[in-house]
Amino acid sequence: MISITKIWVFQDAHSRIVRCSVEADGLPAELVFDGWSSRPLEFRPITFEWLPIALLYPAMAAGVSLKIDASVSSLLLHNLNHDIQSLLCTFNPNLTKIKVIAQPLDVTPTERPLVATGFSAGVDSFYTLAKFSAPDIPNSLRINCLTTFDVGAMGTANASANLFKKYSDRLINFSKERGLAAITLRTNLAEFYVSPTASFQMTHIIRNVSAAMFFNDIIGTYLYSSTYPYKDINKDNHGMSFIEPILLPLLSTETTRFVSAGAGLSRIEKMERVCNLPEAKEMLDVCVAPPEKRAHPEFRNCSRCWKCTRAMVTLDVLGKLDEFRAVFDVDMYRSDKPAFINRVVRRAVRGKPAEKDLVALMKSKGFEGKLLAKAERKIKLYALRKRLAELIS
Repeated sequence: MISITKIWVFQDAHSRIVRCSVEADGLPAELVFDGWSSRPLEFRPITFEWLPIALLYPAMAAGVSLKIDASVSSLLLHNLNHDIQSLLCTFNPNLTKIKVIAQPLDVTPTERPLVATGFSAGVDSFYTLAKFSAPDIPNSLRINCLTTFDVGAMGTANASANLFKKYSDRLINFSKERGLAAITLRTNLAEFYVSPTASFQMTHIIRNVSAAMFFNDIIGTYLYSSTYPYKDINKDNHGMSFIEPILLPLLSTETTRFVSAGAGLSRIEKMERVCNLPEAKEMLDVCVAPPEKRAHPEFRNCSRCWKCTRAMVTLDVLGKLDEFRAVFDVDMYRSDKPAFINRVVRRAVRGKPAEKDLVALMKSKGFEGKLLAKAERKIKLYALRKRLAELIS
């Protein structure tokens, strides 16, 4: 059993820190969530829905019950014990259904003042911010708060401090310019995701939702920038993004709802909108280089990783690449364009949805037709040889 006891809480107008004692084999003895707001906020008494969300996956991976010594929304507790686990077991058959134990709390819906979204300066987050700040958006969906959470994507807790500071400073400055609140949070939660099937890609939604739920007394709606459009949902079990629009509503409570923002559009359709934003031309950040490299104050994008490659090829096809010289090494891309197209086609052949859409766009526009056709033939031949080798061995 994973048992959470001795919950210590500190909060003032700008900060909220919670430390919990953890009794479980092979896990840290303490879980810490440390949150901060750029504006003084009227925090209400904290509730603990974020705790079972944060630790459900580790408990299911270990096949042990999860006991929380606190009250939890009865709606969320019901979903945690039923549909959420059924969905996660379908997503990852290595997980085991377990019992989540807490004191059920009947919550009266009341208005929360913040409509928040994560801001990473990536394509998805820029699209969400632009879309849900537009004049025709109802107030119930209009963004007034941006967040940055350190829940594992920035490296280990010991190594992520510099990158977290860089991203937090960016968030605070960007939010201030737009008159928005900014909330940041650090936690050692990543140390609890020790299962081989608990990588960040496999668990990022519940990690980030637990961080947002930590502020559920002030956040009424959290717009979670979608990764894949509806047409690609539930087609792959190698990333939690593929079940995002199904999982997020199940993690909502009577007072805080989670919305998959932008799932109606493909990555290319989002890029078509984002590439016209002046701030994106100066700030776009899609890189997945190692965290220690990204932490350097002057670092923008490596222009070599698979995400940079996809972004640059997309911008090139859309005729916008030169407008993004501030964030990409455009000259390096143009000097070796065949290699970049090869990388996109290779991922498309492996079934990656965004790259498949990009290859289809290149074909429809006649983009580098001969080069694209040659690359496709090479990659398909490589894939065929690999498959034959697997069948023979």
